[in-house]
Parts: sequence; structure tokens; C-alpha cells
Amino acid sequence: MNGEQARSYFLSLPEAVEDFPFSPDTPVFKIKTKMFGFLRYKEGVGHINLKCNPEEAMVMRDIFESVIPGYHMNKEHWNTVILDGTVPR
Repeated sequence: MNGEQARSYFLSLPEAVEDFPFSPDTPVFKIKTKMFGFLRYKEGVGHINLKCNPEEAMVMRDIFESVIPGYHMNKEHWNTVILDGTVPR
């Protein structure tokens, strides 16, 4: 999955919207008023921040090298997934 595919998936969720509260190049995805994902690019590679329960967040970090604690987020509840093709859909 790449950044554009992630964006399309997020926007396909019921009631999901895209917002740009931080900068014009960092879309934030929300359902109603709750943020559930962010998309940014670093050196041309998409990085998505995803909110998840703390136990699941730790399991994903243990399984996949490209899942790391959430960049600029609460590390307990957010993971950053580097979209380098190593995490299956």
C-alpha cells in the first residue's frame, strides 16, 4: 500500500473526512470529530499515523520493523506505519 492507496481507503470508511488542520501537506482523517489517521511523506515514502488500542499497538511494533511508535503522537495509542511494502494490507 502506498500513501494514495491509504488515503483512498481512509476516505472510503463511513463518515470519514479529510482535513488539514496542521499544514496543507499533512492530511488528517476523521470520523465525525475524532482523528484516526494522518498521512505524511518523508523522502518520498508515505508514513501513516494510526490510532489503535495500546495492546495491539505493541504487538504490531513487535511483528513489523516498519511499525514504530507514533511520530509526534501519544506513543501508547498511536503507531506510525512506514509504507515501504513490508506490512501487508
